[in-house]
Amino acid sequence: MTGLRDAKKAALRQKLYSAALARFRTDGYEASSVADICKDVGVAKGTFFNHFPSKADVLAEWYDAAMQTSEAASLAQNASVTETLIARAVSAVSIARTEPDLWLAKHVYAPVVRSIQTREAAADDRIRALALASLMEARERDEVRADVALEDVAELYVACVTGTIREWLNTGQRSDLDETLTRRISALMAMIHS
Repeated sequence: MTGLRDAKKAALRQKLYSAALARFRTDGYEASSVADICKDVGVAKGTFFNHFPSKADVLAEWYDAAMQTSEAASLAQNASVTETLIARAVSAVSIARTEPDLWLAKHVYAPVVRSIQTREAAADDRIRALALASLMEARERDEVRADVALEDVAELYVACVTGTIREWLNTGQRSDLDETLTRRISALMAMIHS
């Protein structure tokens, strides 16, 4: 009986999650209330809080899922380290371009919502690890100077990507995000090439 109960609970959580995202996309994050989300699913308001501590926790989960999807994107074989890191960054920011309102809401609430902070830190750690692996492979191919601290470059890469996204959001998305990322990552990589 526990398996069935757990399955029903998971299904209800998924319905609440999907209804919340649908509301955020149509009405905007701020205008979407927990009461409206619950009404869409046909449950009492308290039921939402049995599954999510707050409305912002739905954003945290959305961000985490989107980032993991982008990290799993396949990359071109035999690409240079610069091309690989640019492709990873462009893939990571694809959700910022396709869902800028949700990304902006996530960005706005990140300083005060622990679950968003935790998910952002985990995504940054994964991106850093992927960048470091690419840099280590590049060093083996003699693309990167031997005297360069690869861990530091991976840190700078994450800072470049996250900073560029933050700037893009804060300036009202006036710049071409892909072009800016490409230019900045290329400049960073030019400093460390053999």
